[in-house]
Amino acid sequence: MGNLLVSRQWLSAYEDENLETESGSLVDRMKHLLSTGDDADVKFLVGQGDEKETLSAHKLILKAASDVFGKMFLFDAQHAKAAAAGTEIKPVEVPDVEVGAFKAMLSFIYADDPSGISEDNVFAVLYAADKYNVSGLVKACVNFPKRKLRNVFLSIEQARLLGDTLPLCKDFARDCLDYIDKNAASLIQSEDFLQIDQQLLCEILDRDQLLINDELTIWNAALRWADEKCHQNGKECSAENRRAMLGPALFKICIPRISQKDFSEIIVRSGVLTSDELVSIFQYYAQPDADQPEQYPLQFPTKRRTTSDPYKADGQIVVKIKRVSQFARVNVNSSRLSEPVYIRGACLGRYWRLRLPTPTNLDFTYAATMKQPLVPIGAVPVRQH
Repeated sequence: MGNLLVSRQWLSAYEDENLETESGSLVDRMKHLLSTGDDADVKFLVGQGDEKETLSAHKLILKAASDVFGKMFLFDAQHAKAAAAGTEIKPVEVPDVEVGAFKAMLSFIYADDPSGISEDNVFAVLYAADKYNVSGLVKACVNFPKRKLRNVFLSIEQARLLGDTLPLCKDFARDCLDYIDKNAASLIQSEDFLQIDQQLLCEILDRDQLLINDELTIWNAALRWADEKCHQNGKECSAENRRAMLGPALFKICIPRISQKDFSEIIVRSGVLTSDELVSIFQYYAQPDADQPEQYPLQFPTKRRTTSDPYKADGQIVVKIKRVSQFARVNVNSSRLSEPVYIRGACLGRYWRLRLPTPTNLDFTYAATMKQPLVPIGAVPVRQH
C-alpha cells in the first residue's frame, strides 16, 4: 500500500507539472519537448572553445524539417543502438555554428518560432539555416525587419562578406539598401554613416531612389563623412583633404540640383571643387539645355532623384503646381515639363482619375496608377477614381 501511495503522489505531481503542456497547443507541446529533451535520441556539441554547449534533439523532427539532417541520420545505426541501450549518446560536433544560432534554428524547426533571430545573430542564424537547408528559416532571416538592425550600414558590409558563400546574403544587402533609400534623410545624419567605407558611400550617393528632397543635405552629409575620415587618418580637414577622402563619391552628388544661391554661398566657399568644375556648373545654371564646352565639361549628375518629392500630404492628395518654374524647368514652347512629375502618397498603387488642365484649356481625364509620371503643366487636382 505504501508503494502504491508513493506512486500515486508521484503521478499527481507529474500531472500537475505537465498539465499546462498537455492542455496547450501543439506548438506549446513541441516547445516543451525541445526544452526538456524528453526521449531525445541525438545530441549536438555546438560552438568552439569556452562557448561550447551540448544540445539535445529528436531525429524524427529534424529529419522532417531538413533533408540535410535526413541524410545525416540515414546510416547512423551507432547512435540508434546507443540510445536503445540507454548508454550515453555521442554528440555530433558542430564547431562552425554559434550556440545561439543553433538554438534559434531548433526553435524554428520545432515550433515555427522565428523569435530567436535578432539584430546580433541574424547572419549566424542564416548561416546555420543555409547549412542545414531549413528554407523557412532562411527566408525569415533574409526578411528580418531592417528597422530592427542596430547598424544597417554594417549589416550591408557583413552580408557582402558572406555573399560568396551565402548567395542569399546579397538579397539581404539589397533589402538594406532599399531601407536606406526610404530612410536616407535620418540615416545619413547618423554616426554610423560616418563609419562606412568609400565604396559604400559611392554606392549610396549614386542611388536615384534616396528619399531626400534637398541635394544640399547630401552634400553636407558627404562633407561630414570626409571630415571624419580626415580625423581617423590624422589629417587636417582642409578642402584638399576633404576632396581626397571623398574621391569618386564627390561626383555622385547632384550638385547642379542645388540652388544657385546655396551653391554660391556654401559649395563655392568650401573650396572642394576646382575652378574648372565651378565654371562648368555656373555655365549649367546659365544655359542648362546647352551643350557644355569641351574645356569645361560638367562632371556631376543633373537628374533629380526619382523619389525626391517636396510636395507630400497625408490622406487624400491634391497637388497644385502654381509656379512650375520652381518645380522643374519648362520649355516655354512646349506644354510639357523638362522631366517627369511624380505624384506620391499613402494610396500608391490605386487607380485615380486625374483632371489635367493643359495650357490650351482643353480638359482631359487620365486614369493611371500612382506610379506613372504626370507631365502636363498647370494645376493638377487629384481625386480618387
